[in-house]
Amino acid sequence: MIGTLIEKELKYILMGPKFAVTFLICAVLILLSLFIGVQDYKASMRRYEAAVALNDQHLAEKTSWNHLSTRAFRRPEAMQVFAVGVANDLGRFSGVDARTPVRLDHSVYADDPLFAVFRFLDLGFIFQVVLSLFAVLFTYNAINGEREMGTLKLTLANDIPRTQFVLAKFAGSWLALVIPLLIPLLLGLLMVLGLGVSLAGVHWAKLTAFFGVSLLYLTFFVALGVLVSGLTRHASASFLILLVIWVSTVLVAPRVGMMLAAKIHPAPSVAEVDGQIDAYNKERWDTYMAELETMWQRRSAVLEGLDDEARQAYRDDHEWEWMEEGDNARKAVEADQQAFAQKMQDALQQQKRRQEGLALSLSRFSPASVYLHAAMNLAGTHAGMKHRYETAIRAYQQAFLAHADEMKKQSGLNSHNGFSISVSSDGGVQMSMGEESQTIDVSTMPRFLDPVPSFSTVFSQSTMDMLLLLAFTAAALIGAYAVFMRYDVR
Repeated sequence: MIGTLIEKELKYILMGPKFAVTFLICAVLILLSLFIGVQDYKASMRRYEAAVALNDQHLAEKTSWNHLSTRAFRRPEAMQVFAVGVANDLGRFSGVDARTPVRLDHSVYADDPLFAVFRFLDLGFIFQVVLSLFAVLFTYNAINGEREMGTLKLTLANDIPRTQFVLAKFAGSWLALVIPLLIPLLLGLLMVLGLGVSLAGVHWAKLTAFFGVSLLYLTFFVALGVLVSGLTRHASASFLILLVIWVSTVLVAPRVGMMLAAKIHPAPSVAEVDGQIDAYNKERWDTYMAELETMWQRRSAVLEGLDDEARQAYRDDHEWEWMEEGDNARKAVEADQQAFAQKMQDALQQQKRRQEGLALSLSRFSPASVYLHAAMNLAGTHAGMKHRYETAIRAYQQAFLAHADEMKKQSGLNSHNGFSISVSSDGGVQMSMGEESQTIDVSTMPRFLDPVPSFSTVFSQSTMDMLLLLAFTAAALIGAYAVFMRYDVR
């Protein structure tokens, strides 16, 4: 009996204009979003490869291990084709040296503000906004529409259990919504592979989970539509109620959660933190220069009573000691500056993570927010991407600087070819950085490895959101069943 009811519901939907319009819009949007995603990903890969090659060339042209610097670049993620998340909001690289704090700079939206206005169309957006609205359109009159046409009373007069009827309504609407997705999704995946995007096993696992959570999200809206249709007597009323719920959960709630979190846990801006770091660096460097001036004045006082030959001999005897002392003092200044910058950045990130955690908790009252966080987690393009990369770059920074310092010691650049300080004829301090005549060998320098999360990691991070989405869906289904058991068919 239930099979007949589902077949009846499917025929009613498939033969109506809603199915044709849904199929056409789904096909166009899905294929268009995947095509745009592939082109964006390939353009990002070209920029990434060119930037890495240029950075390697500049590094290979260096002639001194002193103040060696490089850049760590964020490799584009193949899953951003399906859910771009914050991939285009984050910077593409970070400087790596002894003074500059690690921070991703130069995002796609910073370089091309026009893209920030219109954003990118991806599958996550289509499922979250477009298809959830279609689910509302498919189900707003699932029960009360039958009552208004008089077919509900006639159907139930044939001794059909209400349980089977409401399940058939839900299953038929769900299948009618999912069927239009299958063909364009399969064609889209073939197009992605045909356009040269390489997907490894971990990508297919993430993609399967992504589609699974997307279908679960649509299932919630189908169940919600059946529930509200059973709560109201007229289809126009249920459509209005569902539209208000859709706007509130999809468009309003995620933004309200972030606004409330910013008020409850405010965090300083990046510009404010940078200003504090710059002020400390200037103050610390000025103090260092004053100490150098005082130190060299004391040394000059020792040389005042000596003739030229004795003065030169004394300088020759103490030159290495003085240069090593000056080099150690400079390293101490750089270490202090880096430690202060790291402290400020860590404090900022801690405040940001607290704010983001609260925003996530508040927005979890919305199934749309829950789905969005789960989808971006599975794609590896969620907000935590910034923290993941900057943590990896800091570790790389330590390894890079430690290796450069070791190579500097081995090549003897701490002596005549390295950092040197002298007093000019007018008593001023002169600082110079020695250079090698030949380029240094950077082939042994450590390479930055992208912190790509495994499938188990992203799945575990998404478990809470998937369970919440499942709970929302189950509550809507149980509610729809309970409401229809007491529904007045007259």
